[in-house]
Amino acid sequence: MAETAAHRTLPADDPRNPSYYEDRAGYSKRDLAWYHNKNDRGENTMMNYSKENFVSGWNMECGQFYKIRKALALEVLRRGLPQLALKSIQAQFEIYEVMEWLERLLNKNGRLSVVPAYWREHSKKDFVVRIVAWVKKYKMRLEGGDIVNFSQKAKWKWGPHRQSEEFKGIFQLQHLKIVIQVPEDDMTIPVRDIIDIKKFGFSYLDVDVKKIKFSLLQQAMEKKKHSPYKATTYYVAYVHPDHDDDEITEINDDDSLHLALYALRKHMDDKVHFKMIKRTAELGLNVNGKRDASRDDIAPRSSGSRGSKRGKLTDVA
Repeated sequence: MAETAAHRTLPADDPRNPSYYEDRAGYSKRDLAWYHNKNDRGENTMMNYSKENFVSGWNMECGQFYKIRKALALEVLRRGLPQLALKSIQAQFEIYEVMEWLERLLNKNGRLSVVPAYWREHSKKDFVVRIVAWVKKYKMRLEGGDIVNFSQKAKWKWGPHRQSEEFKGIFQLQHLKIVIQVPEDDMTIPVRDIIDIKKFGFSYLDVDVKKIKFSLLQQAMEKKKHSPYKATTYYVAYVHPDHDDDEITEINDDDSLHLALYALRKHMDDKVHFKMIKRTAELGLNVNGKRDASRDDIAPRSSGSRGSKRGKLTDVA
């Protein structure tokens, strides 16, 4: 695949992009005076549509805009609106039906109660009409319930209170997935599942690394279907990118887990790779549980940081 901007960043509507969780596109919460839009002569006038006005006027995150935009595109296509002349009676009937449907999506957390009626009615119709034009522009169509040619483009004029950082290729810890190589098969554990926060939700800010717990990773490994993991018989390790390819470092506490996550993050890759290894084989124990002196070369030793360097990967059964 040719090098494109997609290789250097994420689509605007990707939930792993920090800006997905930006409140009101970085603009302050709107007061009643803002909805009373005026022109250059000080006369009341209807507000021009923009994504920024839409999300700030409805007091939503950018991610909610993307969800509503896609849901509305599906509804517009389902009703065949792109094939109708917009000024026709049938098209106007369908547009108002979609507006009612849109209102239910917008009325999250009682938004309608704080948005003036004249602004919200104009905003809903303007948005529906623009979605119809957007669907036509990119020649979107339904195929098997999915949208073909769906455009993920969304350029924002960020407000002065923007909190999210621009995504530059390295995923936040909260969006990483840990892929663990297991003797029989691989298992995948999202980092969000090992965060010690009740009702954890994604944010434009990354999670505090101290909330990512090794004990929760152990529990998650044990709960996986067909998982052989028991702390007494298996340990988890990784190959540090700055070390030899056959040299492994054990993960045995929070600090060593955090170091592994930081070390293994790669550009435009949301996965980090660990290995699950049997303890008895690595520690050089014979079948009677006694130490095999001939295998002292793989005894645990300090790695100069948290975690233990466990010797050569070729020595591991």
